[in-house]
Amino acid sequence: MKIAICGGPRTGKSTFASKLAGELGIALFSTGKKALVATDNFMHVGWENVPRLVMERLCELDDWILEGTQATRVLRYWYKTDPDSLKLDRVYFFDRPWVVRNGGQNGMAKGVATIWRDVRPELIRRDVPIVYGVDRDESLGRRTA
Repeated sequence: MKIAICGGPRTGKSTFASKLAGELGIALFSTGKKALVATDNFMHVGWENVPRLVMERLCELDDWILEGTQATRVLRYWYKTDPDSLKLDRVYFFDRPWVVRNGGQNGMAKGVATIWRDVRPELIRRDVPIVYGVDRDESLGRRTA
């Protein structure tokens, strides 16, 4: 199973991804800067190289959950460079913050939304189920759109 959890900062992506990975028993790969540095030593990699490196890593795995603010950039890069190798089972998109964002986080959220507008039509064309957010009290993955 291959799942992407996309969205801006402070929207609950990491919390949801951790719970979902635990429920499904599959690997979680976070694009958060701290997670990348801790798990894959991407410390000296420029942000522009992250999508390629993440894609290469995910190609090595059978099942995974990709999450983080850069997840949308990874999907866009993947569809532009090797579209036939990306077979997603589901994508979650979180756009509402659960806590107040600072100015930088608001800017990052706008960037994610811009890239999402590029990626979403390709997901629809490929019939990938898209789930828009999940309520705090809702069971994992119940609402689809």
